[in-house]
Amino acid sequence: PTKKEEKEEPALNVDAKQVHSMKPELRFKWLGKALQRCQEGKVEKTLIFDILTNAKFCHDCSSKLGAKMYRLVLAHADFFSPK
Repeated sequence: PTKKEEKEEPALNVDAKQVHSMKPELRFKWLGKALQRCQEGKVEKTLIFDILTNAKFCHDCSSKLGAKMYRLVLAHADFFSPK
């Protein structure tokens, strides 16, 4: 039997200032990666939550992109406590 080698993923940027300064489309891609890493237990949920809940996260997003972000977060809402 052969053992599959997992590829080492690049570190997820969790610096709020850097994430908030990304272009909206890049923030959407970042969000997908961040939620995936939360699911895998590779990143602290509180860091992601703090970045998401800042008003700057959705700054300059079109309503269409904002709706996509909303649906993505809603699909992963169980990661975060009800607090």
